Amino acid sequence: MEIFNNHIKLYGVAFLFFSGLSVFVAILPAVNNQNNNAALPGSEVLTGEALAGKDVFIANGCVACHSQQVRNIEMDKNWGARPSVAADYANNTRISWWMNTATLMGTERTGPDLTDIGNRLPSIDWHLLHLYNPRAVVEESIMPAYPWMFEWKENVTSDEKIVSIPKEFGNDRIGKLVAKKEALQLVAYLQSLKQVPLPDGAASPTTLYKKEKKEDAGNTRELLEVDGAVL
Repeated sequence: MEIFNNHIKLYGVAFLFFSGLSVFVAILPAVNNQNNNAALPGSEVLTGEALAGKDVFIANGCVACHSQQVRNIEMDKNWGARPSVAADYANNTRISWWMNTATLMGTERTGPDLTDIGNRLPSIDWHLLHLYNPRAVVEESIMPAYPWMFEWKENVTSDEKIVSIPKEFGNDRIGKLVAKKEALQLVAYLQSLKQVPLPDGAASPTTLYKKEKKEDAGNTRELLEVDGAVL
């Protein structure tokens, strides 16, 4: 065939074929998914310090240990009032013109899920101390410390955020512990992570593998229900 002897035609056809597949396999499904999963009422687009904090979160690889998804299983009820739905991530926009959307849903939970951390732990002081030294607030924590996001200063201005720290974690230092811009931005991002209630009348995803208690000859047994079958 002539096309195999003409590199311009060969590469031209290959390019058109690849472009067509990209449209039908990637672009159109993505547009359809975006149109069918609008952001939930009450959800907010990240701006300012919270948006900058998302960049800090990404830069420090926090997603390697923390997820942002509440699965529809019983054990995930610790992390949110309901299982996550696609609309929870509809407000995620491109990081920049050349970088794609970062949902940061994660695949590992070396640390707790952060889906609703803004409601579970709203205190800025807790988060800053936790970043400086996680063992100061959670003794058994294996999270690495981020001391480079803080600075010890003798002279502190009124617009700087002082971090209260137990003596045993900073009694050999002179001055006050002050949070740098990166720490404040990261905490702003964490505080923005709040699960939004579903609209009235909207059905929440069913929780799978539900545990239920049944009475058996006076003894309470905890049973595991899997897809309707009690084990």
